[in-house]
Amino acid sequence: MSDKLSLIKRRLYRLLPASLTNRIFAVYTASLLLFVVGGLVSFLDYEFRKQIEETQASSVMLLEVVAQSVQDSVVIGDYDTVQRVLRKGVQGSVFATAMFKDTTGATVIARSHENPVNKAPAFLMQWVKDRLDDVNRPITVGGKDYGFLRLEYDADAVASDLWSVSELVLGAGLVSLIAGLLLIRWALAFS
Repeated sequence: MSDKLSLIKRRLYRLLPASLTNRIFAVYTASLLLFVVGGLVSFLDYEFRKQIEETQASSVMLLEVVAQSVQDSVVIGDYDTVQRVLRKGVQGSVFATAMFKDTTGATVIARSHENPVNKAPAFLMQWVKDRLDDVNRPITVGGKDYGFLRLEYDADAVASDLWSVSELVLGAGLVSLIAGLLLIRWALAFS
C-alpha cells in the first residue's frame, strides 16, 4: 500500500513546475481562472434571470394594451380590426403569436415575421421555453364573455438575445484572462 502511495506522490510531484517562477505562474493561473469563471457564471446567471423577469413584466403590459384595443372590435364582431391590432402588437415584441378566440370558436391569429439574427444553442432555447408560459386574458365587456386573448412568447428571440450577451461576456472574460496571464508572465520573467 505504501508503494502505491509513494508512486502517486512521485507522479503528482512531477506535475508541479520545477522553478518557483513557474509555480507562482501556475497558482496565479488557477486562481485567475477560478475568479474569472466564477464571475462570468454569476453574471450570466443574474443576466438570464433579469431578462426573463423583464420579458414577463413587459408581456403583462402589452397584453393589457392589446386587450383594451381589441375590446370594442370584438363586441361588434370586426375581426379585421382585431387582426390588425394583433399583428401590430406582436411586431417588435417578445411574442411570436397573438391569438383571439371567441366563444363560438372563431379564431384570429397574428404571427411575428421577425427571425432572430443570432441563433442560440438548443439547451438555452429549452431553458427559456421552460420559464416562459403563454399569457392568456379573457375579453369581457359589460359582464359578457367574448372569448380570450393568448400571446405566445418568441422563446427563440429571447434565447438569441441572451446568447448574444453570453458571447460578448465570454469573449471579454477570455480576453481578460489571457491579458492577465500575459501580464503576470511578463512580470515574472523579470524577477
